[in-house]
Amino acid sequence: MWPEVPTGCALHWFNPNVEGDVVAGLRGERPVRNRMTLAMEAEVEAVMLAGCREGDVWLARRVPSAAHVESLKAAGIRLPEMVEDPGVLRDSFAGFRPWAMSRDALAVVAAGPPHVRGLAENRVVRDGWFSKEVGVELLEMMGAGERGMVCRTIDELVAAVEALLVHGGVVVKGAYACAGRDQLWLGADRWQETREVREVVERLLVRHGVVVVEKRRDRVFDFSVQYEKAGDEVRFVGMTTMRNDARGRFQATMVARELGGMIPDELEEVFAREEILAVYRDQLPKMIAGLLGGYDGPLGIDGMVYREPGGRLNWMPVVEVNVRMTMGRVALDLLDRTGADSGRFEVMRKRSGGRAGRAGTGAGTGALEPGCIVLNDPEQASEFLVVWSGKLA
Repeated sequence: MWPEVPTGCALHWFNPNVEGDVVAGLRGERPVRNRMTLAMEAEVEAVMLAGCREGDVWLARRVPSAAHVESLKAAGIRLPEMVEDPGVLRDSFAGFRPWAMSRDALAVVAAGPPHVRGLAENRVVRDGWFSKEVGVELLEMMGAGERGMVCRTIDELVAAVEALLVHGGVVVKGAYACAGRDQLWLGADRWQETREVREVVERLLVRHGVVVVEKRRDRVFDFSVQYEKAGDEVRFVGMTTMRNDARGRFQATMVARELGGMIPDELEEVFAREEILAVYRDQLPKMIAGLLGGYDGPLGIDGMVYREPGGRLNWMPVVEVNVRMTMGRVALDLLDRTGADSGRFEVMRKRSGGRAGRAGTGAGTGALEPGCIVLNDPEQASEFLVVWSGKLA
């Protein structure tokens, strides 16, 4: 028999494929999971432990082994109650904290007993929260001169691509693209000479209903700003830096209690400009409150520093808005929970070798080396390892 859940706790659940599910819903199709998306759901869900507190409940697809639970405790991680079936939960909850507040999240709690089903009552869910259009709208509210072009028809798409190709490469992103998927990089040669490429872009528009066309920029530095929204109040949580690949796909996120500890020396002059932090701390929270009416929960804004053709560094304040939990927020929560002064959070491929390979060798080991913790159970994982490396000053 599962222990009783304390009154007033929050229920946590991981649904990382929300953008793909929205696309399937728009097309009237059932969401499809391939081997890798299934592995992501099952093996990366331990990221939810970062935001849980004692007394909370983590609704897991698979609870870690007893050996791994003990190793996490030994590593200093305070764990919530962990269950696999919402039907066994017996006491009331103060809140519901899925990775993303979406229809599939509400369906999960709707399958539980009455006090669990109550978590879905009066909750607003909008597919548009997960669209790239939110970032474009936010830039428009800021009065930014350069922003993506939102296209809903083939004519709009062709015109936008051809207008921006004059300035160099172009990126076409499906409105609900995520993790580097459903985006196409174009140069003038590919666009003008290959009809097949045009057909691929048009299919992307049909799939998502909306695409965003942007200038391709020479990324130098990626960062993310995390917020928590409750009603009309948007609270600044912190900033993180990211390591992405050339296509913007997440690889790792770095956090520190002092922002200066995360900024490379050559970029200090860019971030020394007072208006940058003022935008994120003061200006954007007010805009977000009006833009995301009805949403309560975590969200992140990705930004970047890029190099212009002449070599000058410039700042893109909003690359996209993620109206859900993010890996950056996970890293900030882990920084807070472990008492570290700085840290690095990664989702590694288990078979990729290096530290990731070594992380999978110990049965149920949570702590690999001083300050390094694998959150998910290495013995249960076949594809991914969720690794936190914290350091003291």
